[in-house]
Amino acid sequence: MPRFLPMLLVACWVLPCSLLGAAEPKTDTDFVVKAAPYKTSDFVAVRLQTTTGKAWYVKAGNWQPTSETEALPQGRYDLQLVSTGHPDQSSWFAFRTNLDTGKTWRLVSGKWQLMQTLTDE
Repeated sequence: MPRFLPMLLVACWVLPCSLLGAAEPKTDTDFVVKAAPYKTSDFVAVRLQTTTGKAWYVKAGNWQPTSETEALPQGRYDLQLVSTGHPDQSSWFAFRTNLDTGKTWRLVSGKWQLMQTLTDE
């Protein structure tokens, strides 16, 4: 057995695949959860699967799936959640962005609505 083979096997086990020239396996298990205060003693939370854009929001302590207006392609998605934080007039907004195309959606009553890009007039 060549003397370098055990070191190569250890390197393949210890080093990330990207450093060895191999692609990292892509999974559909990357999630992000964003939460913000809502009203006096409550919160709002949205969970996003970052490779598919699929999302859920908290409703009665459970994850409720959001509705889509169109099929989403695989990609890289990001989520922003904003709460006004005012105890008497609290409201919140969630935005999902496809980082590859720039398309952005706003969550309205549990349904994602595509935001149009207006041109200069």
